[in-house]
Amino acid sequence: YLDYQPLKSFQLSDLNWYQAQPLANNVFDRLVFQPGDGSEIKPWIAKSWTVSDDGLTYTFVLRDGVTFSDGTPLDAENVKKNVEFRAFGDDKGNVKHASWPNVDTVTADNATSTVVVKLNKPFPYFLQILANGSASGLVANSYFAQDAAGQNKATSLIGSGPFVIKDGTLDETHYVRREGYAWAPEGVSNQGEAYLDGFTTVGVTEDSVRLGSLESGQGDLIHYIDPSSQQVAEAQGLHVITQSYGDQGTYLLVLRSN
Repeated sequence: YLDYQPLKSFQLSDLNWYQAQPLANNVFDRLVFQPGDGSEIKPWIAKSWTVSDDGLTYTFVLRDGVTFSDGTPLDAENVKKNVEFRAFGDDKGNVKHASWPNVDTVTADNATSTVVVKLNKPFPYFLQILANGSASGLVANSYFAQDAAGQNKATSLIGSGPFVIKDGTLDETHYVRREGYAWAPEGVSNQGEAYLDGFTTVGVTEDSVRLGSLESGQGDLIHYIDPSSQQVAEAQGLHVITQSYGDQGTYLLVLRSN
């Protein structure tokens, strides 16, 4: 997969850029899931949840048996660490995630697999934020124990998702299938392991090099093609996918081989 810019960082708090989407959406699971068509939020790691009448308290009940790729459990205490990291930052220079609401308290009970998040004021988009991989992907406890330099290594991003980072630099990152993955979101057709053995993301900033790599078979999928090149690419048997982001008025052009 050839992207038109490389990753900017492996720091969990700095995965907001679009280049991080292949990482965030394949390595991390989230509490809840929202399909790409923007329809109803569905259960994922949280098998159920309730919201208080005043919109301040969210109570999540987690599904059992989910583990990170290092074998550690994704339990209530781990979710508490993740929520607090996003909501408050830490003492290593990480700050509150910009898209998160103001959180008052987070409590967890492993015995009942329950996490309670209390907000300072109502925030109607909180579930949508929790469904965003870059804003709310869940990482293993080992990440929080590392210093800032350790946190910014590709292999430190240990998730519970269908792929695992084997190794990587900001320019090129290698992912392999997570063996035994069995907790996809509700409604997803494949509830088991990923179909691919693995994939590699490469940052290629020069448009002509990126397109030429695809045409020559050195790549299978590229992000962004110059609109003036679209007809030429389609005439060569390549397939262009255009995705609208609704009211934002922006489009993602993705080109892939048949």
